[in-house]
Amino acid sequence: MNFLASSVAYVDEHGTVPSSPTVGEGLERLVRYGQVVNTAMRVQMHEDGEMCKLVPEATSPDITPSDEAKDAFLAAIVKMCRAMSNEHFAPQLVTFRRDDNGQLDAFVEFFQAPVLSLGLLRSRQLLVGIQTLDRS
Repeated sequence: MNFLASSVAYVDEHGTVPSSPTVGEGLERLVRYGQVVNTAMRVQMHEDGEMCKLVPEATSPDITPSDEAKDAFLAAIVKMCRAMSNEHFAPQLVTFRRDDNGQLDAFVEFFQAPVLSLGLLRSRQLLVGIQTLDRS
């Protein structure tokens, strides 16, 4: 992080001024404002003990986003968290609600976390440790 001479604001390594001081606050902002920029999907954020679950879902029963769109939504959340904190940000676990398409290794490499393909009976979600949410 590079502090400006005035110490009023700072610029991160990407040359941007983050709008949320921690990953957790950034995710809360995503939950609140995400539906403004994405009318098909939203993310639900639930704390469960030491974990925070981020679950993408359709905004309406009449809308059925593709599996690829939902996977990309999870990837965009991780990318945002890496931009806010550091490039090594990784969830604890990622689950998909579809069968393994032979590309699981690529998902593991991107998310830098275990990825489970659980079929249609389970939810698609990112699990992030609560302590990670307090990081800037």
